[in-house]
Amino acid sequence: MDNQLETILLEHIELRDVQDESALIPQLAKYMYITHKINLSATNHEFGMVPFFRGQSDEAWTVNPSVFRDGHLNYEHELIHDAIRKSPNELAKGLTNFERLTKLQHYGLPTRLLDVTENPLVALYFACEHNPDRDAAVYITHAYPCDPASKPVQLLSLIAHLNINGISLRELWLELEKGHINLSMAAMEQGSPLADELISMVGRNYFVSPNLDNSRIKHQQGAFLLCGCIKPVLRDSVWDTVFEKTQENLLEEFTHKIVIPSALKPEILRELDQYNFNEASMYPELDHQMNYIAHKRLQPPILFHQPDLDSEPDVDREIDFTAPDTIDISPERPEEFTKHQAEVPMELHGIISGYVSDPTTADAVYQIFSKNANIDWPVRKQLQAVISRDIGRYLREIGYRQTMDECSDIAKLIVDAAVRVSAGAGFAG
Repeated sequence: MDNQLETILLEHIELRDVQDESALIPQLAKYMYITHKINLSATNHEFGMVPFFRGQSDEAWTVNPSVFRDGHLNYEHELIHDAIRKSPNELAKGLTNFERLTKLQHYGLPTRLLDVTENPLVALYFACEHNPDRDAAVYITHAYPCDPASKPVQLLSLIAHLNINGISLRELWLELEKGHINLSMAAMEQGSPLADELISMVGRNYFVSPNLDNSRIKHQQGAFLLCGCIKPVLRDSVWDTVFEKTQENLLEEFTHKIVIPSALKPEILRELDQYNFNEASMYPELDHQMNYIAHKRLQPPILFHQPDLDSEPDVDREIDFTAPDTIDISPERPEEFTKHQAEVPMELHGIISGYVSDPTTADAVYQIFSKNANIDWPVRKQLQAVISRDIGRYLREIGYRQTMDECSDIAKLIVDAAVRVSAGAGFAG
């Protein structure tokens, strides 16, 4: 696929409420607007194409399956066979090669599967879930999904189990026959169109919609990009062609990239949580359910104020049921929550002064910290990252240090020290 990747910056999207031009448009609405426009623009896509999304929490990362990282590709078949040898009951019996790959992917073994989803909000959650100080990206494309039982999926799933480097097409053909992939032995003739088709097939990548027999796949509306990335080295006889595994950035499989600024991640995660896109809904395992409960952000209760009514009803007043008494539902926070909303350790001034010598600058850093901190900031990594980023940017803007990295390091030291003090004071229990 030869796509020109179009990059869209979420922070540059402006939407207007025609009824209230002063209204703030949620980031989630902007994101859904973008994905909707991309779907509408896909007018040249034929019936049957499906939108696929991939969320990555660091926009700088390449788009690669895990087996392409850390030198795993040359030992791909050994990883699989070691896993089967150690867990034969789980991995050897009753599974197709593709089903085995999906199971290995689920349990964290590097495979040539790249996780994608058919739900744009799932992809957005994964983009914002980790790396709170890094810009994220959601990659989008439309493609025809392959069935797990299709010949290309069977071929590549079996090839993942083989030591394919240096193997000839003739030898590969025989291995595929052993693997019960129906290829005619009579077709093994020089110049056979089937040989050319096979060479082309193993070098491509395929979006696969798996069977929904895994609870995590079902919750995440998951799919996979099954990577071929196998390069033929041609010989005089097509059947003497040998193969080599290659590593490619799969960016060209996608048509659009939405960049999510790191500063928006906490806000987007809160918005997603309102629609039940969170750790508990994405990961059905019990440990994730408990972790979500334990770390769910504590929201102060919203109170609704109702004006005092007359203690004695006016019996002469005619009751108009079409115009009920007005009730003010403006949210108010009780006094104790307002007090704790910006509570920071008393030692914070001293902590900051240990890293920032200028009193005026130290006071400004204190104000930035206090403005962002709230009742549960010591246990919220994302909020700590926001505080660190704002302090680091301020220190850089006033020229306190020469580089942004230096300023970021100072900011992180301040926040980390404050977290330790708060934990000791009982705030982070």
